[in-house]
Amino acid sequence: MNARIRELAEQATTKVEYYPPSRNGYPEYRYDFDREKFAELIVRECIAMADEFEIEVNRSGLVDRMKEHFGVEE
Repeated sequence: MNARIRELAEQATTKVEYYPPSRNGYPEYRYDFDREKFAELIVRECIAMADEFEIEVNRSGLVDRMKEHFGVEE
């Protein structure tokens, strides 16, 4: 896994603090990974790359088609 994928995975992960009774008021932590958010971040990254590519080669419609296909809104 490359560094950018790791960064996106971190962005899709939330640290949650909770207080179980057995810890006498001391917190424990868990990390919740949001798969949908991770997928959306990857799709958005791909769309951004495709957008740059479209500008370079003067193609039209690819970015709009990708947004529609994956249901990503601006």
